[in-house]
Amino acid sequence: MALFKQKIHPNKVNEINKAGKHLKVINSQTELSIRVFNLVGELVLHTQVRAGFEITLPVFAKVVISAEQEQKIEMWVDENPLGYNAPTANANNLSSFKGLHYGDSEEILPFEPSRLSAKIVSDQPWWYGGANVDKENGIPVAAGEVAEIRGAAKISAAISAQGEYLTTTQTHDTGERPWNYGSFNNNHGLVIRNNNSGIDLLTAGGVKPVNTLKNVARFCKVGGDGVAYVEMFAQHIYVYNFETNKTVLINIPSAGAQAVNDVYITQVSGIVHNKGKYILSVKGYDTAQGKDLKALAIFDGQSWVFKFVVYDRNASYPNEMYPISDDSILLVGGNKLYAVEVDSLPDGYAMEIDPYGQRIFLELDMIQDGFAGTVTYLSYYSYGGYVLLKSQSTNSEAILINEADKTAINIGRCQLALISAAGLIKANGDEWLLSKDYGGTYEPITPTLSFSGGANVHAGYYGGVVLVSSTSLTGYILTEKQRQNAKQNFRILKAYS
Repeated sequence: MALFKQKIHPNKVNEINKAGKHLKVINSQTELSIRVFNLVGELVLHTQVRAGFEITLPVFAKVVISAEQEQKIEMWVDENPLGYNAPTANANNLSSFKGLHYGDSEEILPFEPSRLSAKIVSDQPWWYGGANVDKENGIPVAAGEVAEIRGAAKISAAISAQGEYLTTTQTHDTGERPWNYGSFNNNHGLVIRNNNSGIDLLTAGGVKPVNTLKNVARFCKVGGDGVAYVEMFAQHIYVYNFETNKTVLINIPSAGAQAVNDVYITQVSGIVHNKGKYILSVKGYDTAQGKDLKALAIFDGQSWVFKFVVYDRNASYPNEMYPISDDSILLVGGNKLYAVEVDSLPDGYAMEIDPYGQRIFLELDMIQDGFAGTVTYLSYYSYGGYVLLKSQSTNSEAILINEADKTAINIGRCQLALISAAGLIKANGDEWLLSKDYGGTYEPITPTLSFSGGANVHAGYYGGVVLVSSTSLTGYILTEKQRQNAKQNFRILKAYS
């Protein structure tokens, strides 16, 4: 076998040290420069070639190849000819077929030596390119537009629809074992508050610390690229952007001279960002009445306002807060979950104790009664119109919330919970279940690993893997794309020599 497949880097030389008489360029994307040397090191050929070039020479010993553009090539070097002919300029055969795409990026045409060109059309936008194509680097093609792509090379396409991925049994463990105090997913990975009052970003490359300016008491997700955090006795909200690596400070009225409507903030116990507003769960002081209070302090980018106010520093109060939709937030109070529109938060506070000794906040819309496990420092994950909240430690459970109608389902006991286009996965010990209807019915799937009963597990899909930060595994689980439900159709006409 004398078929050589190599990757050419710009303006660098590759060598094929193989004696032969026949040389043939089977595949190249652009023009190549080749030099051929005989057995005593003399140059016998120096020329520019493309795919299809073939020559027979006296016995030679080495071929040196270079190109101006990075590419993969295939070349035959041997004493015997290959017998493959590059395609001629005119098509002798046409072939039509329907191609199915299963999400994200994948190959839609293989390398076909005799293919002259392909015409491809889809009823939805798409992007084409090489094996690493995505929506950012691909050539865009509008819905209904015919793309004619000449040549025999492999063609890959990216689409907007996400693929359906299920976990496999293959894992990568960094060996780190951070103790986590809350997590959320964003465009850059899994963002975690660690036990050193800092923030980490977990990617497939491992755990990376975020350069925080202060000790982090609470943090929250800000869009797809940001994280906001505060100290307990906060003077500022710090907003870090993962894209720019820059931090912006927002002043908090934390002293009498900064009081807003006679109220200033003395302590922060929770933070959430939603609809361009920051909502803090705070303790404060009313200078006019000379009283301590608890409140939800809202900053809209211009001014502060205080809602859900109670003049009792020891009153039961919801501190865990998470975004759910463009206009609402989730509040966790005891073992109950509430959904509230930010613009409709009540001015005052009302609470009563239910027959089981649990507190109920009367002015808030309760969507879930009963949430076991440690319900502080939850794992928060959002995908496809759903929010998934998972508690930690012994008896941990997960709640799945539909953003559109604010309905909630307790999916029960689980150490790990995941949601994606493939459905809802929950894992308890070594029992792994998949729900394709998001909490209605379940079917068993092959477990990746077994979590202990009190495992502190934070996980989420990112970049084709499942990122996991836990006491059993910190790293990622490899996934496999499911090819059952096509996301987009292509019509393809191929021309052959």
